[in-house]
Amino acid sequence: MCCSIRGIRISRRVSAVLAITAPIVLAFVVYPYWEGARSVRLVSVEKNLFMPKTMTHYRSVAIHSEHELQKLIQNVKDGMRTSFDDTGAKGGWLDFWCRDFETGVKAAGLDFTKESLILIPHTEGSGSIDVGLSWPWLRAKTLVCRIWRRVPSARTADMTYHCFALIVPNDKVAHVAVWVRGQHKETLSIEVKKAE
Repeated sequence: MCCSIRGIRISRRVSAVLAITAPIVLAFVVYPYWEGARSVRLVSVEKNLFMPKTMTHYRSVAIHSEHELQKLIQNVKDGMRTSFDDTGAKGGWLDFWCRDFETGVKAAGLDFTKESLILIPHTEGSGSIDVGLSWPWLRAKTLVCRIWRRVPSARTADMTYHCFALIVPNDKVAHVAVWVRGQHKETLSIEVKKAE
């Protein structure tokens, strides 16, 4: 007896063997990519917190120390406060968003002696475009991150700045490759510079 898979005729015996072995082979092939990436943790970031006026360089960045993290947060506050008066900014939503981000990083258990914090900013021309980050996978010490988009038929005309924050292990990840719309956007080196 034979059966057909997409026009290819195979015997029932062969199809039974494939049904048993295919998941094992697939697991063997996929395991290295999953094993390295499973120690990656995501941190929630509020929209429009990281944007060109709040980041020194508006591109993916690796944070290696508590000092660098505090400097980044201070840049966000300074950049935002130029757009608002002191009364509206102090103790308001800006401080809350920054505090919320810091709390999320601490809750994720970031250890700068072994890990780095990666920020991946992404801009959309409309706030109605749904954006997310597919679960990253590891390929030869390069963490591949794919940003997905869902574009509705009707869109609002407001610029939106997204940012994805990941905690990665320094011993397993050397580079982070960012892909958007099926195209490679950038590759970030997360090598920690040793003090001389």
